[in-house]
Amino acid sequence: MAAGIRRSRTLVTVVALTVLFGSMVVATQAMGQAAETPRRGGVLLAVIGADAPSLDAHQETTFATLHPVAPLYSTLLQIDPYSYDGLTYTFKIRQGIRFHDGSTLTAADVKAT
Repeated sequence: MAAGIRRSRTLVTVVALTVLFGSMVVATQAMGQAAETPRRGGVLLAVIGADAPSLDAHQETTFATLHPVAPLYSTLLQIDPYSYDGLTYTFKIRQGIRFHDGSTLTAADVKAT
């Protein structure tokens, strides 16, 4: 009979601890969610589980290349997709801009990138 009471007390203790721990987890999650309200913007950290064959975005097609180099392209304008107004923008290329090999920057170069 003593073994049955001991098992019963152990079961009650385990159940009580489980309920207590579960309540603490729920309360902690609720406090964390209440403290953080969703906001627009911020930083998204992502991991790419592959090595890029090269960083030439014009030649490579792997996600491992395109993802890291994408921020290097199209950074002149940032379009808000929720309030896109469809305007046309005209940019003038400054005269005399040259690449590292001495060739002149043209509108075709800008369009290509």
